[in-house]
Amino acid sequence: MSVDDNELPSGVLGTREHWDEVYANAMETPDEDVGPGWFGESATRRVVNWMTRSIPKDSTVLDIGCGGGEVLIQLLKKGFTSLCGTDYSPYALQVGKSNLDKEGFTEGRILFEQQDITSEVLFKNVENDKVSFLSVGFKKSPPLGWSPAKFQVCLDKGTYDAISLCPENACEKRKAYIESVQDMLLENGVFIIVSCNWTSEELKGHFSCFKFREEIKAPSFSFGGQVGQTVSTCIFAP
Repeated sequence: MSVDDNELPSGVLGTREHWDEVYANAMETPDEDVGPGWFGESATRRVVNWMTRSIPKDSTVLDIGCGGGEVLIQLLKKGFTSLCGTDYSPYALQVGKSNLDKEGFTEGRILFEQQDITSEVLFKNVENDKVSFLSVGFKKSPPLGWSPAKFQVCLDKGTYDAISLCPENACEKRKAYIESVQDMLLENGVFIIVSCNWTSEELKGHFSCFKFREEIKAPSFSFGGQVGQTVSTCIFAP
């Protein structure tokens, strides 16, 4: 199965306006936590536990579409030291910084940067490659002293799902997303994707340019003689 084979029905969850509104509302009620998304806390816990067992704590980690930074904050608590989150919503990034502060961590322990992964590339400052990042358009040359950012871990919990629901050019945007992940992942890195819209087999087909490494199993259910999972989590390597 390729990325072209089928499409999901478009919906509001695939629009930037929706997520801007969600996180703008969260900024107006700072005493209320933004929930863990449509996956629930258990999905975050499974990913964090797997990374804690399998990934060195000094690895460079990018959370693609980080929202309010919930996964990154949990990784920070587990001792990970080089964490970056990107999101196309500036309001989400502000909520992420606020959540970091509420957890008692100083600004900069997690780097938050605005980026639309389907149309912008992330560059790093080679003199300070774990701290300073910049988003620019794909077709623009990097500023002097900057180079494309690459990570040992690229993580996605829901962003590919949201792109898949986009009302405009979802298939082309999913292709651009996959190309971006290929560009940002180091040769010895891992790509972790969590989806509630695609099965693990469908994800393997979409990301056939990667090597499937393993699946983090979620609790299963049985219906009509079929067994399935509400959430699929796959680990890929370049």
